[in-house]
Amino acid sequence: MSKIVIIAPQNLDCVSGNNTSRRRLASGLRKSGHEVEEIPVAQARGRRDSLRGVDLIHALHAFKSGVEARKLALKLKVPYVVSITGSDVNGDLQQPSRRAQILAVLTDAALILCAAKETALRLNTDLRIKTPCLHIPKGVEIPAETPPEPSGDERGSFLLVAGWRTIKNPLFSLEPLERLHREQPAIRLRFVGPALESAYLDEWRQHRDRFPFAENVGVIAPEAMPEEYARASIALNTSHAEGGANAVLEAMAHARAVLASDIEGNREFIRFAPDHWESSTGILYRTEPPLTSGKILRRHDPEDFFAKARRLILDRELRHQIGANAREYVRREHSVDRELAAVMQAYAQAQASPANAPASLEAPQE
Repeated sequence: MSKIVIIAPQNLDCVSGNNTSRRRLASGLRKSGHEVEEIPVAQARGRRDSLRGVDLIHALHAFKSGVEARKLALKLKVPYVVSITGSDVNGDLQQPSRRAQILAVLTDAALILCAAKETALRLNTDLRIKTPCLHIPKGVEIPAETPPEPSGDERGSFLLVAGWRTIKNPLFSLEPLERLHREQPAIRLRFVGPALESAYLDEWRQHRDRFPFAENVGVIAPEAMPEEYARASIALNTSHAEGGANAVLEAMAHARAVLASDIEGNREFIRFAPDHWESSTGILYRTEPPLTSGKILRRHDPEDFFAKARRLILDRELRHQIGANAREYVRREHSVDRELAAVMQAYAQAQASPANAPASLEAPQE
């Protein structure tokens, strides 16, 4: 049995993808006999003197959690691992004020855990990070039964689960779905997620009267999310960048067809066959790489989004087939047990690698 400290980038009661991952991981570790301490990053510095006996530290975000995890690991003379996120590798690393800190965190970590293979390859090749990068597929709970297709007023419902922030890009979906709504008046769009950037949410508030088919329901408790997936016909992801979204996996586990931006994190879960949609686990619409080096905002193709959303909403049998493929793929490749086994193996590897322990490094600046 080991004592593991997990440092979360937000308060523990915040509804977020990172906290979804934290709760799932902590629960599995405890069931496996480990002692787990979950700490929000805001409290990490104050706990440095009270965490004696810790065997390993796990930071769930390279910048938001990793900077403090590195300091804490040096203080306690223990190894730490870092879960890299989409905003880490696609956003924070591009900011000069954060880049040096993130590179120090990644360099001094015993291991870097990546939910997407492409991310691991990019860290090794583009950034030349020497720390071992392990691909650990995310896990998700699989409902015992496949939720039935919505009926009545909810038939033709789109669901977009994401925080209100620029990188998640939820407002992109409105224009093409407004066009589809003119053709198919029954369609609806539900936004679910916290207001992480108030200015971005204000954009929605200023223009929502133009889109009467859409509503923002705000934060939904995790235990209520299965009902949200069950009432949806199609789940959306319109992000500029992802490390691997829990919401995409959850929708797939609920046998919902997912229409998502063609980006690194989404390609990890969605196997899209353009010439044979019936064999796909989800559908990807076209995006273009950023025009400016170091930027993460992409151009998303509204015509391609519209055409693919239209085909999905009009073809119920196709949606069912894609949803069934998605559920089976997630059951096979993204079980909670498989993720937990991979994480525990990574912990054992980190603890057996004293050469990577940050105790031998110079103290980071406070």
